[in-house]
Formats: sequence, C-alpha cells, structure tokens
Amino acid sequence: MKWTTLLFQLIPQFILIQALPSQQQLPFSAALPPTAEASLSAGAAQDPSHLLFASFAGLLKQWPNTFYGNGHSIVLGTVPPGTLLYHARKDSEFPPSVEWLAFDSEMSYGIMSGRGGETQLFTFASSRPLRIIYVDGQSAALADSGWLDSQAVLVYGNVTSGDWGWSMGEYDRARRLCELGEKWGWDGIVRMNAGFELLYCHFEEGIELVSQMNVTDPYSAPGMGFPSPPDSPERKNPPAQLEPLDMLSERSTSATLFEDSPPGNPPRGPPGGPPGGPPGGPPGRGRPPWYRYGGGGRGPPGRSQSSPFASSSNWEWQRSATWHYFSSEARVRLDPRYFISFFDPLVTSLAKKRSEDGIENKREKQRLLGISNEDAKVMRNRVRDAVKQKNKEGWTKRDEGSVDWTKIVESVVERFEGRIFELRWIVDQDLANSTSPRNATDFQYTNATMQALDVRRLSYALLMPFINMTKYSTNSADWITESHERCHKAYTSSKFLQLQANTMTDSEHLIKSSIEGVLGRICTTLIQTFSTSMQLGLPISPSIPAINQPPPLMVERNAAKAIRGWRDELNALMVWLGWSEWARCEKVCERNEVCLIPMWPLGGFGRWRGDGDEGIVPTCSKRE
Repeated sequence: MKWTTLLFQLIPQFILIQALPSQQQLPFSAALPPTAEASLSAGAAQDPSHLLFASFAGLLKQWPNTFYGNGHSIVLGTVPPGTLLYHARKDSEFPPSVEWLAFDSEMSYGIMSGRGGETQLFTFASSRPLRIIYVDGQSAALADSGWLDSQAVLVYGNVTSGDWGWSMGEYDRARRLCELGEKWGWDGIVRMNAGFELLYCHFEEGIELVSQMNVTDPYSAPGMGFPSPPDSPERKNPPAQLEPLDMLSERSTSATLFEDSPPGNPPRGPPGGPPGGPPGGPPGRGRPPWYRYGGGGRGPPGRSQSSPFASSSNWEWQRSATWHYFSSEARVRLDPRYFISFFDPLVTSLAKKRSEDGIENKREKQRLLGISNEDAKVMRNRVRDAVKQKNKEGWTKRDEGSVDWTKIVESVVERFEGRIFELRWIVDQDLANSTSPRNATDFQYTNATMQALDVRRLSYALLMPFINMTKYSTNSADWITESHERCHKAYTSSKFLQLQANTMTDSEHLIKSSIEGVLGRICTTLIQTFSTSMQLGLPISPSIPAINQPPPLMVERNAAKAIRGWRDELNALMVWLGWSEWARCEKVCERNEVCLIPMWPLGGFGRWRGDGDEGIVPTCSKRE
C-alpha cells in the first residue's frame, strides 16, 4: 500500500482529533495511531522517489555530487560546438587518444603545474556536437568507495568488490569505456571530481587545436609533485626531470592488472587477496592510489610551496570547481529523455540491498554493490539501447515543445528548500529543553506561542496556491484531500503533460513519478503542520487575540506540544529528502575566502566517506 493511500484513509481520524476543543487537544503524535504511523513510515522508506528526484536535480552540479559521490545515474547528452576544452601535460607532444580534457583551464593547470619541469597547456574547441554520456557522482575520483561503480557495470557488467577495487587502472578503464563507445556510439564520457572533465576517445576528430602554450611555472624547482595514475603512459615513460620513485612493483602490477583479464571480466588480484589488489594488499581502505607515495592523506603530495604560482594552483582549481556548486555545468547539454538510474524501482536487487542494510535514507552509504547480474545486464542494455536510439534520431534533436523536466525539478527545489529549512529552524528552538541543539542565547523566541505563529504563517505561505479557503473547515476532511491532490500534482497535472504522456520515454515517466512522490511527502507534512496550527487557538497576531481565544497558558501548553511533533515530522522529512542544499557555510565568506567542501583529490580525504557521523562540513577558507 502506498503511503499516500494510507494517508487518505487516516485523514478522517486526523480531522476529528484536530477538531476537538482546544482544552481537549491531544499531542501531535496522537494524530496517527502508532501502528498506522509505522506503516506510513515503512511505505515511505521503500519509495525511491526522493532518491530519483535528488539524483536528477543534482545532475552536473558539483555540490550534491560531492556530498553523494556514489553516483547512480547515467544520462546522454552533447557538448556543443565551440566549447573550449583544456589539456595540460609535461611535454609538447600532441595528446594521444585516449586522454582527459577539463572544462576549466584551472583544473588542467592545477593537476600539472606543481610537478616540476615544463608544462604545456593545449586548448581545444569542439568542432561539432560531441556525443557524450554523463556519469554522475564523483565518477572521476579514484577510490574503492563506490565512486566508480556505475562505470564498472558498464565495462564489466558487475561491480568489482574488495578493498582495492578499481583504483589503479585509470587508463585501462578509460580505454575500455572508449572501446564501448566505439561499439555503441559515443565520443566521450563526462565525469566529475574537483570539477568536470571529458574523457575523450579520439583527439583526431570532433575537436580542433586552438592553441598550445608553454605555461611552465617560472619559479618552479625540478621535482615530483602530484603523481599521475600508476598505469599512465607518463608513469611508464617519466620525464627526465621527475625525481626517481620506487614504482617498479606498482608499475608492473598496474600494467598487468587489467591486460591479463579477459574481456568482460573484472580484474583479478593475487590468490587470497582482494580482487584487483596489488600483491601485499592496499595501503588503506578508500585511499587514493598515490597515498603511500608521499604526502600523507590530505591531498596531492609533494607540491612545491616555494613558487607563488604552483602553491596557488590548487586553490584556483578549487575555486573553479565552486563555480558549478549549484548551477549545472553549462557546457554540457543533457537529454532527460535518456535519464537512466540505478534508483529505478525496477532494479529490485539494489532496492532490497538498501532495505536490508537500513540505508534507504542514507545516500552517502548507498552504492551498486549487491546488484544482481540480471539487473546489471538490464541497466547496461538500457544504456546501449538509449545510445542506439540517439544515434538514430540525432544527438542534437531538441523538440521545443517537449517538457523541460530540469526546470520543473529545479522549480520544486527553489520553492520548498529554503522555507522547509526555515520551518525546521523555527521548531528547533526548544525553549523547555536545556539540551536543545541550540544555545539559549541564540533563541529568537520567548515563548512557544510566538514560534507556532511563525509556523502557521510559513506553512500557509507554502500551501497557499493549493488551499481553497471556500471549502476550508475544521469539521471536514474534504479540504485536506483536495489540497493534497493539488499540491502533490502541482507541476505534473497540466493538460499539456497529460497529452504528452503517450510520447514520453520511460525515463520521463520515472522523473514525473519522482516529482509527484517527493511532493506527496512534502505536502503531507506541510498540511499536517498547517492544520494543527489552525487548531491551537493562537492569536491572530502577537498583538491581536483571536475571538474566543483560550487562556494564554493553555495556548502556550498546546503550542509547545505541537512544536515537538512538528520538529519530529520536519526532521523526518528532511532526512528523507536528503537535499544537499541544506548544508552551507554558517557565515557569509569574506572577499578573500571561498566556501569549500572536500573535493577529491584536493584535501580532506575520508571526511565524505561515511566513516564517521560528521560528514561534510562546508567551511569558509582562504589560500594559505
């Protein structure tokens, strides 16, 4: 039974309880019977609407994909003609295929500038629309925490398990992805770590060289800084200026790690060791492959601090990544009609795994480990078939009359995100509890009645377009039923969308369903909150009492009880939604500061990996 159906069965009981005279008001928790409340929570937990919605809302955005780095979605799209792309390297040779292109020059320069010796920056421009697939999450970050899972499914049809996983084989992974693109029909893969990159398969076509510049740091000293992946051509043929490293065992291991694996199978490690792991085991769970090569665990090692340019290149790289915190990377155009997500309820093996592990509402802990071979095959084939369809219809096809799902989802977040956060902030001030999460000196209210007045005001502001006050009554459930219907289908009930239903792709139906599911849960919480606030006998305003208002002490007592219930409901809603927009720097950063979160590979290793309860803490930072 869906939670929305259960809600409507419970509404008459809810109305009867809330319609009692003020002196007979029951605590908010009594509005739903305990068994029904538990069933409602269980139904919501099994509904993946919040996961699908948040994944779609976060596409091509740095902030949410850093908070929830284990991507679950793949989307088809294009890079439009004339887009500038950057590739830095330690020699003047034209980049070979396969290689990486950054969308921001700061990213390319940041990777190479601190490594000593000559640095060349190649600037390219796309000469035609580039056919790409976008893999969400921290899909360009090298670790075994789940960031690479969806690419593993594409290449191998399963997820490599074990402590070491896939980290070492970055060039081999790129080659296999491009071989698949050659077979199915894409030019490259858009991925993200500290910024967005394009793994491009054929430098000889689709892009043209705009310039090749010697951007060598004039103050740099010879030496080894940020090492390249152990299986890179540069590692196998290091430039003369790089300091010698004892890399023989790592280099030989990584060179054979994937070459000896038959096509379609995951890499195998030594007998008795973790799959894909080098002899002797990994340096530590989840650490980047260069962790033991120096520099500890807080970022790229060995960067010279003597140069004013090299020492600031990481800072500028981080700054460029912040440009894409909340606005999608504009140089990539995705087609929502081909949004393919492992959160799809049809991927039953992962839904079962999330339920068994109790992580339905913990996106930071969710990954693709546990996907069945059958589900992996289905999802892989969906990507293949989507690419085939795009090749048939044309990658740049855009029907101006089609639904703009991206704008609809962004509109939902824009309308509700800030005010839900404010509602929770209001009720978070527990005046009667000395263990309240807020210090008493921070309280903005002197009594619960004033808090409840703001809750009533703000919940009505959110529900205003959906409540027909002509039908509002404390003795009938009709206004709640009708208001909920309008609210949860506010963005999807137009005649235009109804006419489009027959031509929508499966992906579009999935997006539509996730919008309605998310709004259904939001609207339920808001309607319950507003309805309760209207039954408390609150004054019209702090200075104007209501007609027949109960004694102030009774109103205060009822308001305090209601606030405790609202706090629980709003906390549950926010945990279920999991919107990363609610994390923020606590103050406005100074002009020489940037609000930063730990973005691989630029420091803070481990803070986003689910190892502790702290999670990611945005902080105003300045260059040191």
